[in-house]
Amino acid sequence: MATPAQRPFRLTGADGRPLLGDVKSAAGSRPAVLICRGRETFKDWGGLPYLGDRLARAGFAAVSFTYSGLGIRADVRDLEVLLGALSGGSLGLRPTAYGLMGHGLGGGLAVLGAVQDERVGGLVTWATAARLDRLTAHLLDRGMPYELEAHSETLDFVRAAGRVRAPWLIVHGAADELVPVDDAHELCRAARHAELLVVADTGHTFGARDPWAGSTPSLDRVVQATLDWFARHLS
Repeated sequence: MATPAQRPFRLTGADGRPLLGDVKSAAGSRPAVLICRGRETFKDWGGLPYLGDRLARAGFAAVSFTYSGLGIRADVRDLEVLLGALSGGSLGLRPTAYGLMGHGLGGGLAVLGAVQDERVGGLVTWATAARLDRLTAHLLDRGMPYELEAHSETLDFVRAAGRVRAPWLIVHGAADELVPVDDAHELCRAARHAELLVVADTGHTFGARDPWAGSTPSLDRVVQATLDWFARHLS
């Protein structure tokens, strides 16, 4: 296929703030995959551009972005804005299908996005916690404020998991130092259409680092499983 091109975009996101990102794809209509980063990373962190490039070379449009707001509800609204922009053709393509991929807290956002939007035909999460408070406690300990909606069901990804309609691949490192692998099993038990891939001897980022120092066998396995999943479920 043709070499993918990268095109930046600027939209109005949640609460009127800028929603910035880029689309990496070859020309023409194709399935689009939104890459939802975690809160301690940025859209070009470590292996995320590598994943985007692999997706684009496999025939997908990879959409990377920076959240416009600070909080779960604002972030999920950003996903709604992005899906609307893609379906309306304002990002330069009209996708044939839509997928969500998320790492860490971004995986939880992808779960909520898949629940809210029936256009999502495939979901992949990496190293995602079963409940938001596990990750937000870690963020607050490190001085990174995050909006918590007290007593909201959006804090409970397990509850949301049971409402996901899209086929879902749950990926987790067996030696994840931040989110125990038990969380992945809990999400999988709660979901209706999920498969679980536990990767031995690897942690929360599957060996990826920032600055990017190249891929690892664990990351390559996870990326290939992600590509295979979307190829299987998006058309």
